[in-house]
Amino acid sequence: MTFPTSQIIPTSQRVARNGALYFGSLALPAIAAVFLVPVTVHSLGPSRFGLLALAWALAEGAGMFDFGLARTTVRFVADATARGAERLREIILVSALSQTVTGVFAGALLFVLAPLLVHRVFTISAVEMPEAIAMFRVLAFHVPVLLALSALRAALEGAQRFEISTALRVPGSLASVVVPAIAAPAGASLATILWILLAARLTLLCVSAAAHPRASSPIPTIGSSVARTKWILISGISVARNKG
Repeated sequence: MTFPTSQIIPTSQRVARNGALYFGSLALPAIAAVFLVPVTVHSLGPSRFGLLALAWALAEGAGMFDFGLARTTVRFVADATARGAERLREIILVSALSQTVTGVFAGALLFVLAPLLVHRVFTISAVEMPEAIAMFRVLAFHVPVLLALSALRAALEGAQRFEISTALRVPGSLASVVVPAIAAPAGASLATILWILLAARLTLLCVSAAAHPRASSPIPTIGSSVARTKWILISGISVARNKG
């Protein structure tokens, strides 16, 4: 499996291009938020918007459950791409599956602990507690999707396909501000807003998976996948430890 490039670009130009693309992927949603967030605040009110902002923060914080696997995936994929390794498909599959499984456990934990978070951890009015619990439980379904997206995006970035990664990153970031700005004035609950966002992220996950070229190598066996998972986990934990 390879990520073909249309032409060989000098390193300096590639770095400049990738930096510009990454900056653009951050700037465009930020500009949209300047105009759309006030609409959401006006429709939800300060307290309910505070809950939505908390959901945004927790979604961004879902990356803590990858234990450095995204960074490790970038390194493994970059090395395999440079060497033309036939194991590239296995690296991507194992990384995506590992992150998805981790996300399932983390999401299940959030789903179960939602009432505790609402009643004991956060200061939320009694009137809004039922909606907050429902919101957190829908957010739990986002966690494995977000981690799987992170793995696939890391694979693209490791292969220096930042143009594809950016094209996939921007819609997801825009959806986080566009969906509430449209759904909130229509009277949608916080849980409904997150269900719509989940549908958007699932669609983006399918597109991200389709963006990876088809592989000619066989599907990895269970034994080789377990071995590869061990190396990725160990490398990821080492990266996380060094970062800390």
